[in-house]
Amino acid sequence: MVSLWYFTRKMLPEIQFLDISEATCEELVHDPINNVKKLAQFVGEPFSLDEEVAGVVMDIARL
Repeated sequence: MVSLWYFTRKMLPEIQFLDISEATCEELVHDPINNVKKLAQFVGEPFSLDEEVAGVVMDIARL
């Protein structure tokens, strides 16, 4: 969150941080499975096919 705040303040000062965080929260609620997969990919730890088949992504999305 700090990096997102820093980026929006320095690079896009006309955009309000709360607008971005609310949009992000709404996206997570509407499509949690795909967003958990995207987040795992982003941090460099994508789910394996076996993990997806075993329902690990769904278990994490329910947390």
